[in-house]
Amino acid sequence: MAYNLSNKLLFLDLETNSLDVEEADIKFVGCMEETGKVWMKEWSEETRKELLEKIDECSKVVTFNGEAYDLPILQRHGISIPYWQHIDIYEVYKKRAPLIRSGGFKSYSLKNIVKEIGLPSDGKGDIDYKIFLKDEWTKKEYDEIYAYLRQDLVVTRELWDYLILKFDNLKEFLNKRDQNNYKHITSSTGAYGYKVICHSLGLKEEYIDSDESTPYEGAYVMTPKKEAIRGDVLYLDFASLYPMLYVHSNLFSSKCDCCTPEEKWQGNDMFEINGKYCSKKQGKMEELIKKFYLQRNEYKKVKDPRQFAIKIILNSLYGSSSKQSFKHLYSKYTASDCTSLARQSIGYAIKQLESHGYSPVYADTDSCIVELNGKSKEECLKLAKKISKDISNSLPFPWEEFDFKLEDVLDYIQFFKDKKGKLIKKNYIYINKAGKMTIKGMDIIKRNCSELGQQIFKNNLKPQILEKKDCLFTKEYIDGLITEYINANKLIIAKRFNIKDTEYKSKTSIYSLIKDKYGPGEIMMIKNKNIGAGKGVKYCSLEEANDLTLSDLDLEDIYKEMSPFIKDYHIIREQERLDKIEERKTLRAEARLKSKEDKQQATLF
Repeated sequence: MAYNLSNKLLFLDLETNSLDVEEADIKFVGCMEETGKVWMKEWSEETRKELLEKIDECSKVVTFNGEAYDLPILQRHGISIPYWQHIDIYEVYKKRAPLIRSGGFKSYSLKNIVKEIGLPSDGKGDIDYKIFLKDEWTKKEYDEIYAYLRQDLVVTRELWDYLILKFDNLKEFLNKRDQNNYKHITSSTGAYGYKVICHSLGLKEEYIDSDESTPYEGAYVMTPKKEAIRGDVLYLDFASLYPMLYVHSNLFSSKCDCCTPEEKWQGNDMFEINGKYCSKKQGKMEELIKKFYLQRNEYKKVKDPRQFAIKIILNSLYGSSSKQSFKHLYSKYTASDCTSLARQSIGYAIKQLESHGYSPVYADTDSCIVELNGKSKEECLKLAKKISKDISNSLPFPWEEFDFKLEDVLDYIQFFKDKKGKLIKKNYIYINKAGKMTIKGMDIIKRNCSELGQQIFKNNLKPQILEKKDCLFTKEYIDGLITEYINANKLIIAKRFNIKDTEYKSKTSIYSLIKDKYGPGEIMMIKNKNIGAGKGVKYCSLEEANDLTLSDLDLEDIYKEMSPFIKDYHIIREQERLDKIEERKTLRAEARLKSKEDKQQATLF
């Protein structure tokens, strides 16, 4: 990838003899320039001076986990890199994870991130870290070390290139200084949005020294009214509801000087709010939101990736408006009035749908899932259009772009029950008329879902759900699948632990217990009931697990992932719990009886 050479980057990595930043000695250091030129040397005073020169020549030093590791160690060795000159892409990937990968990453190790985003390289190389405890090396060992170090630099560069490709479309909305400082890459979404707003409106980017946020009530989420529905279901959605309400209600214009307090909009018969907002003219912020909204629509039509940048900007306003640190965005009631208007809007939609014979079975924030009850789709969409006009015309600045639109037509939707038999919010699966499955909020799609859970769902459950429009299976069937997969490969339930070669604060933590028994490093462990490290729940090595039977394994995690798909699962588990209690009672009774018989037998002698 080509970069502006006047804004020079330097990718840096250290190899040390310890993971403890207070004790680690640098053994080798490597740098890669934007041109791909690599510089690697064994650590010495001469190396230190050369590295200082390279750092002085670049505008940014890019590391992976450098903030917590490389920079403190370098500082101990006489090299200080100021915060403004450093970019830690480990922190960037954590900060931007929801925008990079739905649900984030399973872990933020370099190796895992490389794997999950599918980089072309083989990822971080392998080496016996004991090699860095030495002070002298053979030629073969030097070659091995430099190959390992080079690969670390290559991967760090590739991770950076991926960020550039992913977020470069955010750059043009910032001022040149922020562009050159890669703020479109390193800023939080809230800070990025604020920078864009200030630049677009010609405002000085000012902050108030405060971490406080004004509390406010969140979105309305309805408890599902039915467990499952097949056919004749519409998924309706208020397009960009929060930005629309900012515009319609002038929610960033509470400090106007053209209205008296009495003239400001304070709500009406249809909507109740707490703040007071300009009622005479649309504010500059609101005009900018309208401009961005229309611009994004045009970008979406031609699949221009810049629509992604505008989406981030618009979505960031909601949270930023409640934070006092963002001087030009913060207003006491803006965020709370926005969510209040949203709740009242979706509430009005639900009442209107119900009064016309439809059944809203679920609603969340800006969307509503509606059962048609034999009525036509066209009639329902006509009513949805009227609802959007009613709401828009009841606010001080109506806008024809406001729309309660059709998001999807569903063939099947399934909600799930908790332990008490109550249907759960934000957890469901639906299949649309085109046969596409969508999953919301369930463990099976979360980043920490087990490999076993993913394989069972993908290979066995999903095809049947698509075919039969039914998410529920017998426990015996799920038991059989779990047994089959584990018997084929126990590794499928292994959990990866990255154990540091340092003392853990808690001696009883599972990480500390694993380190004491198995030592530091990256270790695959099997959760079980009998052997290994841990109290109660235990973790053993893969080799030890070969001697374990299926009943020895702790499978609570996989059953938690599978539980929504097991018919009457919580009832079954409760019955199993009661059966165990009865079994223990029976065993205790038998033991008491045997003890009594033994005593009686003893008296005979």
